[in-house]
Amino acid sequence: MIRRYGNGWRSPLERSWVDYVLHSPSQTIAIEVSTPPVHHRRGLDAFAQRFPDAKTLMVGEGGVPFDVFLNMSISDICEALTH
Repeated sequence: MIRRYGNGWRSPLERSWVDYVLHSPSQTIAIEVSTPPVHHRRGLDAFAQRFPDAKTLMVGEGGVPFDVFLNMSISDICEALTH
């Protein structure tokens, strides 16, 4: 079972979630925004396991810096994850 909370995704069985999901006919991207000092990939890993063709993106510590992400368009994000 998949539940949607706003733009994100939550799996009640794994108690995992991601903050945002972008979906197009050709691509699905899960985005987790981390804030220091705690960050983990549990939600991204659960999403990737449930949707193996999806891409994942960590924003913040351990991923794309906030300032870079905030200046990216959706097409920039999609393009960056295809390389």
